[in-house]
Amino acid sequence: MSFTIKNGTIVHYEESGTLEKLKLKKAQDAVSTPAKATRIGDEAFLSAGLTRISLTAGVTDIGDKAFSLCRNLQSVSLPDTVEHIGKSAFDGCIELRALSIPDSVTSVKAWAFHGCTGLSQLKLPAHLTRIERGLCSDCKSLTELIIPPGITSIGMRAFEGCSSLKRITLPATVQSIEPEAFADCAELVHIDIPN
Repeated sequence: MSFTIKNGTIVHYEESGTLEKLKLKKAQDAVSTPAKATRIGDEAFLSAGLTRISLTAGVTDIGDKAFSLCRNLQSVSLPDTVEHIGKSAFDGCIELRALSIPDSVTSVKAWAFHGCTGLSQLKLPAHLTRIERGLCSDCKSLTELIIPPGITSIGMRAFEGCSSLKRITLPATVQSIEPEAFADCAELVHIDIPN
């Protein structure tokens, strides 16, 4: 494997071997970013065959589509230095099961986790103020979600198609919920809103 780094930004990741060979070696597909990396560039790991990624402390920004379509990705470790997650950053990571976003993150862009059909557990950071459009749309395994205090708006189609979502807890700070935010959430029966 090799990284191309320019001014602290990982701009490209290249795997050794063919995708077919990598599928046979899933247990060896763990990657840690180099210590000098401060940003994961747009599409840096697009469609990579890795199963686990650990971002090193010092990475502050994950670019647009950085891990998009990494269909084998099961585990992501984010350090508490990350502040921004870009648009469609993890779009289509169908094997991703759980993700805890550190509280250092203040911005998660639209469609960041769209189509993560295996995602059943998601911890959102405490310092977000808005849930962006399509953030978790089609996360079909997500069953429960706690929206952190401080969120003032939930974007259009944010949780559309979360067909297993049964319970959501909204903070009192939510002032607006855009159209279709919870469309096609047929199992949603509990919405907790504190006084």
